[in-house]
Amino acid sequence: MDIVLINGYRVGRPTLPTGIGYIAQAIENAGFEYDVCDVNLLTHDQIIKKISECKPKYVGLGTMTYEVEKNYELLQAIHESMPNITIVLGGPHAIAAQKAIFEESSSIDIVIQGEGEEAIVKLLRQDSLISIPGILLRGVENEILHELLDIDKVAFPKYHK
Repeated sequence: MDIVLINGYRVGRPTLPTGIGYIAQAIENAGFEYDVCDVNLLTHDQIIKKISECKPKYVGLGTMTYEVEKNYELLQAIHESMPNITIVLGGPHAIAAQKAIFEESSSIDIVIQGEGEEAIVKLLRQDSLISIPGILLRGVENEILHELLDIDKVAFPKYHK
């Protein structure tokens, strides 16, 4: 398993996870293995168990600022249980908080700013991390590269996981 994506906490009622759907479809189209966990369906302990069974290299979660604390708690629990897994954070909070995320949460290793469909695939392909647009790395003062996403190349999510 390459990556487990987590549909994190949302304020209000659960909604169709559009962002994670596009990320998952990009991962699948690139030939990588992934699975999805949803906090609306599983407890923290169940998510941690599933991740430990999958043995992924990465765990990814997107978050908005107003829900960040609960998501940080979940990521911290994952990190404490499996410290060798690289934790990736994306979503609107990643754009707003930038490198401050590394001060907010000690469990996050990589931040992807902006549209993550291409960045996550490059990460999984093990491209040079400092060359991936939108990537921020813990402990590395890299220039934030930005690249416009070619929307015509983005596949519509199938939502089969």
